[in-house]
Amino acid sequence: MEAIPYIRQLVKQGKNVAVFSCEDPYNTPFHHDLLGVNPHYVHFVPAAGSMISPASIDLGLQAKHIDAFGVFGHYGVIHGNEVCAAVKALAGDYSHYGPDLQKAIQRIAEKFAYKVDKGLKDNVLAWTEKQFQELKELIKYKQRTLKGAVKGPIEVFAGIVQNLEEGKKYSAEVIWHETIDQKLI
Repeated sequence: MEAIPYIRQLVKQGKNVAVFSCEDPYNTPFHHDLLGVNPHYVHFVPAAGSMISPASIDLGLQAKHIDAFGVFGHYGVIHGNEVCAAVKALAGDYSHYGPDLQKAIQRIAEKFAYKVDKGLKDNVLAWTEKQFQELKELIKYKQRTLKGAVKGPIEVFAGIVQNLEEGKKYSAEVIWHETIDQKLI
């Protein structure tokens, strides 16, 4: 299903939404549309490789009353280069990147092994699905343990953004989604 209409529907249902997405500038059109859904209800967390942040989950659950969390990977060919650069870097040498980006890529590498026999899109999908699974488990744990955390049902979703036309357009879809219900934990 298309990502922006899906998120818009969550907001119409009264959900407060948090989205983790790659900070890559080529994702700007997607991020612009995401924030355009309703900036009062969207907590946007950009990070290299769309890596989820446990601290942002705490903030979302306790202070912002977030009850819908998503994560989006991205891919495409921009100016002749494949993106997501952070995930693609796992397949080779990334010593030419700045030291902080190298550390971020190393954190991804601790959780994910790039499969060189697969293309970048398949690796980004696999990494995003792994992030989705981790996000679900973290939310379940944090709902039980954090004082003042949102206790009702929480929507968790993940998907992919394909960057098009040299990063000027995109297509984005939600691939995985699940409701975590505190009563079931």
